[in-house]
Amino acid sequence: MSDLALYAQWSANTYTVTFDGNGSTSGATSATNVTYGADPVALTLNNFEKIGYSFVGWNTQADGEGTAYADGQEVSNLTSSFTLYAQWTANTYEVVFVGNGSTSGTTASMQVTYGEAAKALTLNGFSRIGYSFSGWNTQADGEGAVFVDGALVSDLTESIILYAQWTANTYTVTFDGNGSTSGTMDPVSVTYGAGAVTLTSNSFSKTGYTFSGWNTQADGEGTAYSDGDSVSDLTSAITLYAQWTIITYTISYDGNGADGGSTDAQNVEYGGTLAVSLNGFTRTGYSFAGWNTQADGEGTSYAAGDEIADMTSILTLYAQWTADTYAVTFDGNGSTSGSIPSVSVTYGAGEVTLPANGFTKTGYTFTGWNTQANGGGVSYADGSSVSDLLSDLTLYAQWTADTYTVSFDGNGSTSGTTASMQVTYGEAAKALTANGFTRDDYSFAGWNTAADGSGTSYADGAEISDLTADLVLYAQWEKDDGAGAGIALLALATAILIVLFVAGAVAAVHYNVIRP
Repeated sequence: MSDLALYAQWSANTYTVTFDGNGSTSGATSATNVTYGADPVALTLNNFEKIGYSFVGWNTQADGEGTAYADGQEVSNLTSSFTLYAQWTANTYEVVFVGNGSTSGTTASMQVTYGEAAKALTLNGFSRIGYSFSGWNTQADGEGAVFVDGALVSDLTESIILYAQWTANTYTVTFDGNGSTSGTMDPVSVTYGAGAVTLTSNSFSKTGYTFSGWNTQADGEGTAYSDGDSVSDLTSAITLYAQWTIITYTISYDGNGADGGSTDAQNVEYGGTLAVSLNGFTRTGYSFAGWNTQADGEGTSYAAGDEIADMTSILTLYAQWTADTYAVTFDGNGSTSGSIPSVSVTYGAGEVTLPANGFTKTGYTFTGWNTQANGGGVSYADGSSVSDLLSDLTLYAQWTADTYTVSFDGNGSTSGTTASMQVTYGEAAKALTANGFTRDDYSFAGWNTAADGSGTSYADGAEISDLTADLVLYAQWEKDDGAGAGIALLALATAILIVLFVAGAVAAVHYNVIRP
């Protein structure tokens, strides 16, 4: 028998690498078998997960103090099985803040590491005109997760964006009467971004002033608003102060029937005082009697110069008129007797009939009245009506001198005539017509107002004047004696001769003129 050599036979050991999640929250990683001497084998890729952590490799110790292996690292020629523990690094996530419509400001982003103590969110640094910050939300429209400002956060599992959430501010518009004497107004609410709101119409009033709008300052130096303006997007509560314009009142003057002149209107501001104007109107036949607030005089009366204060409305003052009353006085204008009482005539009161003449004037007949003694003015008949005089009136009686007839009566004359004559009263004396009567056996001896000679005697050719009635003069006769008869015959013969002589002379002249 020969020597026998036995050779040891070796089987390569296969070792198992087991994977431990080491706090993983999910997943599993299958073991990896590694046969000694075989080709290197890649470790099974990690399939563990740990919320809030990132896988960073493997280690032979859970605390990472052993031998580290990368994920998928190739291993070979292991000499024993072992366990690899997943190694984890806490994730750090970023919290980003978005203003979401902000008009100014910033808010710094922050980092939150999983597993560390909770951190307070960065306080909001955004602002938005007309809005108040109301917190954060993971959605811009506020439909996500809600976070209050400064809330504590921890164990984030992803970076997040927080959107500022805004609540529109509602501001109050308050109304101040600013010296008003009556009225109240409720405030108005205006929500930013909700559209325009119409301001309540003014209901304040201030005696003597007109409302002229609103202003953010009582003295009107701020922003002005008209009554009923629309406001929107206020950024603070405001008080609107009523603005007032002092009223200027006018006193107008009405002539109230005047037919001439004028009186200028006067203006005075509320609280002021003015004196009532002097009248500048005229009205024919009337005298100004003051002013009144009613045309019919039933209102308040004012005299020129009276003071008016604290007017609260325009005022019209109406001239008041008193109809003038004038006297018609009658002047006899040389009358010798009689009288007539004066007559009053009020303008506009209708016609007044003049009284019948009561004057007489010896030797004259009344013929009417005249505004001038010499008759050169306006004439009025006796009993005329007068009206609407503009002054006192004196009417002078107008007289026409009477003319009387002196008639001659032969009173027994046997022939001849004596022409009557006219004597006007007041004229120069006239000589009586020479007697033209004869009476046989009588001589003319003058005239007498009585046939029997018992009246007033007048010589032949006597001057006569200022008769007051017609007059008949009767020839007065004296009986002739013989001598007287002879003288009468002589006188008659002489008269005949004179007549014949004159007749012959006239004929001769006539002959001389017409002969060829």
